[in-house]
Amino acid sequence: DPTTLPELVETRIVRPDDCDQKVLWTRDEWIDDKICAEKRGTRPLTNRSRPSMHLCVRHRDGTIIPPGEYRAMYLHAVTILRPLREQLVPPSYCGRRNAKPERCIDFYRTMYREMWQDALATFEQAYPLLRLCYAHWKAIAIFASILTNRGKARFYGSVTSTSNQQSSGTASGSA
Repeated sequence: DPTTLPELVETRIVRPDDCDQKVLWTRDEWIDDKICAEKRGTRPLTNRSRPSMHLCVRHRDGTIIPPGEYRAMYLHAVTILRPLREQLVPPSYCGRRNAKPERCIDFYRTMYREMWQDALATFEQAYPLLRLCYAHWKAIAIFASILTNRGKARFYGSVTSTSNQQSSGTASGSA
């Protein structure tokens, strides 16, 4: 039935035996990952909750996906999240001091739970590599960068014009 939404697949707590150790299974593993550390260089880790997702999404053998593939994945997430963002009614409080309520990821996860779960399931079904982790942290981190406006693609811009800029060489190929 084409109207049936995909179900969210629960992932294992422990990394499967057939998954390389370079596949970042838990969110905390990116902090000590050599590839992420090399990219960061001598810059200090200023925020442990903001991994470089273009380096964290990896194939089962531990290789990083190409920048173009990550960019397509990211733009697809923007499209998936657009209905959720359009439903937004900014709350008066989101639970964090000094946080802008309309940018609080916990707000989306709790106030729009069903839409959130459907968006995660749709995204992970389209990109099974995102299931190579515990508790959907990779898909959630990509969603967070979009919903909190930290990401390069913006909701109120045109996804197609961003794609056209990339193909004409005027936009960066990596996110």
